[in-house]
Amino acid sequence: MANIDYQEAKREIVKIFQAENGGGRKIVFWYDAPANFKDDVTSDNFDVCRVLLCSHNEFAIKKIVEQEDTDSNILIYIPYEKPSDAENWLLDILMYSEEYYADTVALTMRHLGISNSDLRKIVERHIKFFDSAQRTKKLSSYVIINDDLKGSDLLLAMMCVIVKAETRSLESVLAELIFDGNEQTKYKELRRLGFEDFLWEEISNEYNYEGDQKIEILAKRFLFTAMLEQNVEIDPMPSFYKQYVIDGQGRVDARFFVNNIKQDSRYKVLQFNIGADLKIEGLLVGRDVSLFEESDIFEAIDFYIIKQAADSLRNGGLDYERFERIINSRANSIWYQEHESEYAFLMAAICLFKLLETNVENGLTAVDYIKKYTSDYFKIDKNYRHAVYNYNLIHNPIEEIEALMERVEFLYGEKYLGTLGREYSTALSQQEKWEFFGVQNSSNFYQMLQKFQFKKLFVIISDGLRYEIGQEIYEEIKSEAGLRGNVSLDYAISPLPSETRFGMAALLPHNDITYTDGNVLIDGQTTNGIPARNKILQSKNSSYAAIDYQEICGFSRDELRSYMADKSLVYIYHNVIDNAGEHNERRVFDVAQNAISEIVALIKKLYNNLQISNFFITADH
Repeated sequence: MANIDYQEAKREIVKIFQAENGGGRKIVFWYDAPANFKDDVTSDNFDVCRVLLCSHNEFAIKKIVEQEDTDSNILIYIPYEKPSDAENWLLDILMYSEEYYADTVALTMRHLGISNSDLRKIVERHIKFFDSAQRTKKLSSYVIINDDLKGSDLLLAMMCVIVKAETRSLESVLAELIFDGNEQTKYKELRRLGFEDFLWEEISNEYNYEGDQKIEILAKRFLFTAMLEQNVEIDPMPSFYKQYVIDGQGRVDARFFVNNIKQDSRYKVLQFNIGADLKIEGLLVGRDVSLFEESDIFEAIDFYIIKQAADSLRNGGLDYERFERIINSRANSIWYQEHESEYAFLMAAICLFKLLETNVENGLTAVDYIKKYTSDYFKIDKNYRHAVYNYNLIHNPIEEIEALMERVEFLYGEKYLGTLGREYSTALSQQEKWEFFGVQNSSNFYQMLQKFQFKKLFVIISDGLRYEIGQEIYEEIKSEAGLRGNVSLDYAISPLPSETRFGMAALLPHNDITYTDGNVLIDGQTTNGIPARNKILQSKNSSYAAIDYQEICGFSRDELRSYMADKSLVYIYHNVIDNAGEHNERRVFDVAQNAISEIVALIKKLYNNLQISNFFITADH
């Protein structure tokens, strides 16, 4: 079967014979030195011409052409080099005939639609590249092929095809070679197709790189030098690493290249393997973490910073400001997201330890402790919650992190929680009644609502919502650009016993609250469950209602508007925190963040869909 090159050559020859030339016959010479198409030509049939095979029988060819067959179109196929004019016995016929060039290079040039002699040299030198129709076709996705194309651009585009580069650039080619791993299959293919010299010449020109022409060595030198360029000073430099340091302009070029490829998903594996080969972990040991705080070439640096910070803090180190600065600087590291939980845990631990430097005051009244908590002490609870929450997010925490968490638990429990509990209990024991002068009581919540002139109002009651979580919600709402209006935060004392059933009842309109057979009653009506609370609210005013958080969250805009058409006051019951605590006390820290996000999201939804800006967010107890 004829190969694809021959079929293309035949089509072109047929076109030559079919072209008009004034009515005379045509004679076409075809010199094919490699004799690539001899079998194809001799076994084929050309309808448009007679084929003569010249096999050193020039005299017989002349006789046929000039005497025996003077009418037919003739293709003279000569499977060897074209002789010089002095030795060419058919020169007189050739002078008034046409010549067809059908070597592989010529066919490729015609297929590409180019005739530029400089480009022909490139095609000829790298003719193996065009063995693949797929590679040839892919060229057009990197470059517009015509005679105006620069040779260097064609070569670069060909390399891009071989390595499957993302863009037509040396950087993209080099990235593919570096990410190719130990097998180096793409580099081997470049070598096989004759691009090795051009590749290293371009690397030298663009990156000022001089050194071993090995991709794995270049990658190590680029990454190590890029690390030094991130304000990393290693003095004295161990002799082993000196071979990987690039000097001069090449330092900047290495940093620029590495900064660009760091965003590639394959970079994590690359830096890990090179970091292991260069023993980066060993290089860091014993050195001040401040030396590396701006560097993110190797993830080992983040591991080292986390380990050193945790180790210092668990051993009572007081260098809080330095570690805060370093951790904040890591926000610019490409590895920050990978270690966000560790860094957030460290920051919460630092904030907690700083707050615990001030002891809980002794001998205050109960009211003073309440005021002290809402101004200062709540921050301790908040940072403890953040520490526990982020610690729980850490997958397989290292030994130093685990030890730091133990210290967090100990100091929070012994230095703060136990002390505050004892002092507050002592203060309460000195009171005859559950009364706190100047502090609101949640039993008066409904009466307080009536002081506000509202057409429509939402009350979001989140079961177990602690003051410090409420304070975080307050900050979130204040920072929401899409929510307009005044935001304020206040506190109140819940009734005793501090349980959900009593706290929920206290927030409803009531005259008397009684407790019978395990049920909390308001003016004789049960308060157990949302339907019962809805009935109590509607008995007070038909435009009042109670609804579950999940239900109202599921409403569309039209459903919300329909629901609120005849409502003026709606209690929304949100039960995430307390529900988690009933099943696993430790989970309270995990779901508190979800509760904050859910409540803020609900307010935004109601505000945007209903243009209602009156909200109260409170806890039941």
